[in-house]
Amino acid sequence: MKKKLLYYLLFIISIPGFGQDFHWSQYQATPLYINPANTGLFDSEHLRKTIRATVNWRQQWRSIRSDYAAGATPFSTYSFALDGNFSKLPFMGDDVIGLGIAVYKDEAGDLNLSTNQMNLYFAYHKSIQQREDRFISLGMNYGYANKFIDFSKAAYDNQWDGKSYNSAIQSGENSNNFSKGYTDFSTGLSFYNAPQYGTKMRSGIAALHLNRPSQSINAVGTPMYIHWIINHDMVIPAGGKWDILPSILLMKQGPATEVVLFTGFRLDFTKNDYHQFGIGYRLLGNHKTPVNHDAFYLAYKLGVNKWSIGLSYDMNVSTLHDATSTVGAFEIALIYHDNPFKKPKNKHHRPKNKCPDVHPVKGKISR
Repeated sequence: MKKKLLYYLLFIISIPGFGQDFHWSQYQATPLYINPANTGLFDSEHLRKTIRATVNWRQQWRSIRSDYAAGATPFSTYSFALDGNFSKLPFMGDDVIGLGIAVYKDEAGDLNLSTNQMNLYFAYHKSIQQREDRFISLGMNYGYANKFIDFSKAAYDNQWDGKSYNSAIQSGENSNNFSKGYTDFSTGLSFYNAPQYGTKMRSGIAALHLNRPSQSINAVGTPMYIHWIINHDMVIPAGGKWDILPSILLMKQGPATEVVLFTGFRLDFTKNDYHQFGIGYRLLGNHKTPVNHDAFYLAYKLGVNKWSIGLSYDMNVSTLHDATSTVGAFEIALIYHDNPFKKPKNKHHRPKNKCPDVHPVKGKISR
């Protein structure tokens, strides 16, 4: 237990060094968080006048237990996002505008270290070639976040009674809770190309926390590092109903880096019904150790009509595996696509047969 607790404490201490932001394995299912330029730009089947709602949940480190808390205190992350697009305004031509809103919540550790954030998103998608759905996009978001720590749940060395930790012993420390709010601004660029036949691709670069807000407990805190994100996703036809979906995600925030490599295979039954299987591998790095093997994960996604659900499971392969017993994280992503502006079909409506125009003199059909 002491060895597991030591790993746990070292992991908590390393959080600021390894990244200050939310963490997802199914990053393709959190498009607004990865890049604001993804707001309101979907695949060709949902390109215009469409909304998308996404719900994500991730939980990790459930197997790590502490002597100072009742049971395990897993790290949990939640998000909800809603975005849509509109076009056909007089000044837009074939361009598309995207608008969105997202709410994020993250809870970690025995002290309930939590982050609550709400962001508003805007993106303009400049059409380069309408026939092939080719766009260059610029996006940005503005948000407000709050950090909270419950120090009343902290344990101190002077609460050791000689045999074990005793919460009944007064610590003599200041147990006031800590709460801090700050505004946040991010931006991003992306390129999207979806020809009717052939390989589809999306590439982007984003800079989160451009205003470098401070979230430190101290009165004078160190500003957050700018979080750089580069992603590249492809859909490659493999013959028949199969597609190959390679993807790479690169992230850097101060001294911390993260690389995720992913390959998926999708079997299409109809335009919106499919099964998708994939495997990913995640690497972490910092100024001391450039490359650390973190985890590999398996992912499955099912698409049915307007809905899709994704499941993934991380298996830890880092030095923390002694404490986690290789147990990593479980993640769920639920996505809904729809066009609320489409007029429903009238089952009782009969189309009128339009008679051809007849020339008033010659009595022939005019062309």
